Amino acid sequence: MKGYEQEKMQRSSLLLGIIGALIGAIIGSIPWIIAFNLNWIIGFLGAVIGYCAMKGYELLKGPDGLIKMVVVITSSLLVVLLVQYFSTVFWHYRDWQGGRFSPTFLDVMDAINDALFTDAVFTRYFLIDSGMGMLFAIFGISGLFKQRNGEVDLLANENDPTNDLEKDTNDLNDFDF
Repeated sequence: MKGYEQEKMQRSSLLLGIIGALIGAIIGSIPWIIAFNLNWIIGFLGAVIGYCAMKGYELLKGPDGLIKMVVVITSSLLVVLLVQYFSTVFWHYRDWQGGRFSPTFLDVMDAINDALFTDAVFTRYFLIDSGMGMLFAIFGISGLFKQRNGEVDLLANENDPTNDLEKDTNDLNDFDF
């Protein structure tokens, strides 16, 4: 078993895992972008971003362990925040076009940046929307980690010698003395 674990560690790469998690999270953000542009409630789609980040990490063979959780959560939260920001910029850009003043995309970015630091109401709603997406991303990821750890625990418990002891004890209780 030890040789298998060493071979697996040699095949895994943290850099590829990080790249995979970021690419997966970006792919997972597509439903968020679509829903945002349709004015739908989108916080729960953070879980999709988290799931895709984990899949990307695994597909590019990132190492297992605590580092996996850190990379997947960090990349998911980063992408949720960036997608919320750029979706907001794009929505305002699209909304402001066709009026008397047609700003460039960079003008809209500047306006959004100013609003984030000077308009408390705008900042509060931006942080609430981003926070909901991040919260759902964490819930989705933690569910995946629990599910995977549960599968590993079940396999470990099947091979656990103490299970045989419990079975033997239960068999003794079936006898009438």
